[in-house]
Amino acid sequence: MLCSGIISGPFRLRRNTLTNIIFNIMFLLLFAKTSINSSFALQLKAAQMKNKDKRIKLMSEILNGMKVLKLYAWENSFNQIISDIRKDELTLLRRSGYANAVSNFFWQVAPFMVRFYDLHISSIHARTC
Repeated sequence: MLCSGIISGPFRLRRNTLTNIIFNIMFLLLFAKTSINSSFALQLKAAQMKNKDKRIKLMSEILNGMKVLKLYAWENSFNQIISDIRKDELTLLRRSGYANAVSNFFWQVAPFMVRFYDLHISSIHARTC
Protein backbone atom coordinates (compact mmCIF):
# COMPACT_ATOMS: atom_id res chain seq x y z
CA MET A 1 0.00 0.00 0.00
CA LEU A 2 2.78 2.44 0.91
CA CYS A 3 4.77 1.57 -2.21
CA SER A 4 1.81 2.22 -4.50
CA GLY A 5 1.24 5.57 -2.76
CA ILE A 6 4.85 6.58 -3.33
CA ILE A 7 4.80 5.51 -6.97
CA SER A 8 1.42 6.96 -7.90
CA GLY A 9 1.65 10.02 -5.64
CA PRO A 10 3.05 12.43 -8.23
CA PHE A 11 0.44 11.36 -10.81
CA ARG A 12 -2.69 11.65 -8.68
CA LEU A 13 -5.07 14.43 -9.45
CA ARG A 14 -5.30 16.85 -6.60
CA ARG A 15 -7.75 19.67 -6.06
CA ASN A 16 -5.12 22.17 -7.15
CA THR A 17 -3.33 21.27 -10.36
CA LEU A 18 -0.67 23.96 -9.88
CA THR A 19 0.39 22.25 -6.65
CA ASN A 20 0.56 18.95 -8.51
CA ILE A 21 2.73 20.49 -11.21
CA ILE A 22 5.11 21.99 -8.64
CA PHE A 23 5.30 18.67 -6.80
CA ASN A 24 6.14 16.84 -10.04
CA ILE A 25 8.82 19.38 -10.95
CA MET A 26 10.41 19.12 -7.49
CA PHE A 27 10.25 15.32 -7.69
CA LEU A 28 12.00 15.31 -11.09
CA LEU A 29 14.63 17.81 -9.92
CA LEU A 30 15.35 15.72 -6.85
CA PHE A 31 15.61 12.59 -8.97
CA ALA A 32 17.98 14.31 -11.40
CA LYS A 33 20.11 15.67 -8.53
CA THR A 34 20.33 12.21 -7.02
CA SER A 35 21.37 10.66 -10.35
CA ILE A 36 24.08 13.25 -10.88
CA ASN A 37 25.30 12.90 -7.30
CA SER A 38 25.50 9.10 -7.51
CA SER A 39 27.55 9.20 -10.71
CA PHE A 40 29.84 11.82 -9.13
CA ALA A 41 30.21 9.62 -6.04
CA LEU A 42 31.18 6.64 -8.21
CA GLN A 43 33.86 8.68 -9.96
CA LEU A 44 35.22 9.85 -6.61
CA LYS A 45 35.22 6.31 -5.27
CA ALA A 46 37.15 5.04 -8.31
CA ALA A 47 39.76 7.80 -7.96
CA GLN A 48 40.02 7.11 -4.24
CA MET A 49 40.66 3.41 -4.87
CA LYS A 50 43.41 4.24 -7.40
CA ASN A 51 45.13 6.46 -4.84
CA LYS A 52 44.75 3.81 -2.17
CA ASP A 53 46.26 1.18 -4.47
CA LYS A 54 49.25 3.43 -5.20
CA ARG A 55 49.81 4.06 -1.50
CA ILE A 56 49.50 0.39 -0.52
CA LYS A 57 51.83 -0.69 -3.33
CA LEU A 58 54.41 1.87 -2.24
CA MET A 59 54.07 0.88 1.43
CA SER A 60 54.62 -2.80 0.62
CA GLU A 61 57.64 -1.85 -1.49
CA ILE A 62 59.02 0.18 1.41
CA LEU A 63 58.49 -2.62 3.90
CA ASN A 64 60.13 -5.16 1.60
CA GLY A 65 63.16 -2.95 0.97
CA MET A 66 63.62 -1.46 4.45
CA LYS A 67 67.32 -2.32 4.63
CA VAL A 68 68.05 -0.57 1.33
CA LEU A 69 66.08 2.50 2.41
CA LYS A 70 68.03 2.74 5.65
CA LEU A 71 71.34 2.13 3.89
CA TYR A 72 70.90 4.94 1.36
CA ALA A 73 68.89 7.25 3.71
CA TRP A 74 65.84 7.46 1.42
CA GLU A 75 63.31 7.63 4.27
CA ASN A 76 62.50 11.32 3.82
CA SER A 77 61.92 11.11 0.06
CA PHE A 78 59.63 8.08 0.41
CA ASN A 79 57.88 9.75 3.33
CA GLN A 80 57.17 12.77 1.11
CA ILE A 81 55.79 10.56 -1.68
CA ILE A 82 53.48 8.74 0.73
CA SER A 83 52.35 12.04 2.27
CA ASP A 84 51.46 13.42 -1.16
CA ILE A 85 49.43 10.34 -2.03
CA ARG A 86 47.67 10.47 1.32
CA LYS A 87 46.92 14.17 0.84
CA ASP A 88 45.26 13.32 -2.50
CA GLU A 89 43.24 10.61 -0.77
CA LEU A 90 42.07 13.02 1.91
CA THR A 91 41.05 15.58 -0.71
CA LEU A 92 38.93 12.97 -2.46
CA LEU A 93 37.40 11.85 0.83
CA ARG A 94 36.55 15.45 1.68
CA ARG A 95 34.91 16.00 -1.72
CA SER A 96 32.97 12.78 -1.31
CA GLY A 97 31.78 13.90 2.12
CA TYR A 98 30.60 17.25 0.75
CA ALA A 99 28.71 15.53 -2.08
CA ASN A 100 27.09 13.17 0.41
CA ALA A 101 26.11 16.07 2.67
CA VAL A 102 24.49 17.97 -0.20
CA SER A 103 22.57 14.87 -1.26
CA ASN A 104 21.35 14.22 2.27
CA PHE A 105 20.34 17.87 2.62
CA PHE A 106 18.17 17.73 -0.49
CA TRP A 107 16.55 14.47 0.62
CA GLN A 108 15.78 15.92 4.05
CA VAL A 109 14.47 19.27 2.77
CA ALA A 110 12.36 18.01 -0.15
CA PRO A 111 9.26 16.92 1.86
CA PHE A 112 9.19 20.22 3.74
CA MET A 113 9.52 22.23 0.54
CA VAL A 114 6.70 20.29 -1.10
CA ARG A 115 4.50 20.87 1.94
CA PHE A 116 5.43 24.56 2.04
CA TYR A 117 4.57 25.09 -1.63
CA ASP A 118 1.41 23.06 -1.24
CA LEU A 119 0.20 25.20 1.66
CA HIS A 120 1.34 28.41 0.01
CA ILE A 121 -0.46 27.72 -3.26
CA SER A 122 -3.52 26.42 -1.42
CA SER A 123 -3.72 29.64 0.56
CA ILE A 124 -3.35 31.72 -2.61
CA HIS A 125 -6.04 29.61 -4.27
CA ALA A 126 -8.34 30.00 -1.24
CA ARG A 127 -7.96 33.80 -1.31
CA THR A 128 -8.78 34.04 -4.99
CA CYS A 129 -11.89 31.84 -4.81
